[in-house]
Amino acid sequence: MFNHHTPVSGAASAFLFMLIIMFFQKRNDGQSNFSLGNVQSSCPTCFPCICPVQPKSVQEMKKDNQQFCNNRPQMEGVISKEMSMDNTPVNMYFISGKTGEHDIVSDFAIRTGEWETPIVMEIVGKLNDAKAAGNKDPVFLDIGSNIGWFSMQVAVRGFRVYAFDAMRRNGNIFRLTMCENPKAMEKIMFYNVALSNDERLCIVSSDKDNAGNGQIECGETNTDRPTNTKYPNNVVRNALDMVRLDKYVHEPIEVLKIDVEGHELLALQGGGDLFAKGQVKYLTSEISSIREPDGQLLQQLQTWGFQCSVSSFKGPFLYFNKGQELADLQKVVGGPTGGNPMALFSVFCKHKSA
Repeated sequence: MFNHHTPVSGAASAFLFMLIIMFFQKRNDGQSNFSLGNVQSSCPTCFPCICPVQPKSVQEMKKDNQQFCNNRPQMEGVISKEMSMDNTPVNMYFISGKTGEHDIVSDFAIRTGEWETPIVMEIVGKLNDAKAAGNKDPVFLDIGSNIGWFSMQVAVRGFRVYAFDAMRRNGNIFRLTMCENPKAMEKIMFYNVALSNDERLCIVSSDKDNAGNGQIECGETNTDRPTNTKYPNNVVRNALDMVRLDKYVHEPIEVLKIDVEGHELLALQGGGDLFAKGQVKYLTSEISSIREPDGQLLQQLQTWGFQCSVSSFKGPFLYFNKGQELADLQKVVGGPTGGNPMALFSVFCKHKSA
């Protein structure tokens, strides 16, 4: 669950929010006035209120992407480099580190030409299996798409993608990459919004040493202004609308990947019939063996009919006892952290219908 904090009140709250607005209007993240990529939002100008964020049709998305590509923003601290994806050259944009901020995904990919290749191959493998079994159009859903690494790996191979990310700068970097790779762009429906089980007003922040790794903080209620007390050492990046997944995706998903820094459970709970009716066959998520909401996530996945493994989509699969999910996970990985200082692992889950 979100760890909400009681917001400051009255004049102090208004002053804080005005400072946040001024901060973003002065930042050169390639957009201004809080516009959230290809999704219109009036949230920052109508606090306290929940603002409508409408999904786009394929044609509207294409038009919006073309407009973006014709008027590409000038972004500080961003570089492009050619990557190889499925033996295809892909010109991709990254956070450069030249402005004093670094990003783990960008730094690793620039240095090595890859990022989390085993997970990429698990995802691509299941999409290929689905196509070989007669599914002519298997779909990938990328929640927490960051700068677009997983989405591009899938789209370059010809599969359709839905992608979501809360951070405005991540969204612009991803869209710059799409502009350089128009065939892949045609396969991607990207929304620069954050997903939850409820519409809520929030901010997203990140550490200067991992600038693309957004962490979300929300107000106490749907109309409270968010504060920056949960991650006080982070830099606030942008305000955002929290929206439900079932507002955007209304078709079966072959593979879902989610990595949203502890908010996985709430993001997936907004999926409605996707999970209630078993329309997601395979799901992979980053998970912590010591982060309490992740225990609840494991139990929810079991309730929805998934069986999960820490190895691959082929298993071996685990059973998590209710209320003992993290303890059960720790038995498998070897202690609370399994020798991993950050206690982070990937789980690969298969639905009983798959």
